Amino acid sequence: MKKFFKNKRGFTLLEVLVAVSVLVIGSVAAFSTISATIRSVTFAKDKLIASFLAQEGIEIVKNIRNTNWIQMRNWDEGLLAGGIASRAYQVDYDDVSLFPYNPNATLRLGSNGYTYEGATSTKFQRRITITRISSDELRVTVEVFWPGHSYQVTSIITNWWQ
Repeated sequence: MKKFFKNKRGFTLLEVLVAVSVLVIGSVAAFSTISATIRSVTFAKDKLIASFLAQEGIEIVKNIRNTNWIQMRNWDEGLLAGGIASRAYQVDYDDVSLFPYNPNATLRLGSNGYTYEGATSTKFQRRITITRISSDELRVTVEVFWPGHSYQVTSIITNWWQ
């Protein structure tokens, strides 16, 4: 009987436990790395969307200013109602005027992009704040919010066509 066990080579229980431990530790490390990568990619995607939405807000305000010039109106008409020094707004890409900011309104994703009346609700909110600096300058700050994060862009628009 001794001869039978002597010729057989196999793994001992200790070797099996060590091998399984190494596999488990390697798997846990790999899965935690994958999980962290997915979180990072999701955050990067959300931040990219937020940066585009913020820049779009700046461009919408500039478009309103330019439309005022084309239609021979005051350059800042519709940008600060009633001579108020600072006010918060929300606006869609295809709007020709600004609307008072509603903190409960989230942007929705429709077939033509992000609007407040699209088909699919998103986690993003956009607030445009316009502050008068002088009679020929406005500070436009666009903040895009999503759960736990925000992104902000500021631009000075002027009445350069005087």
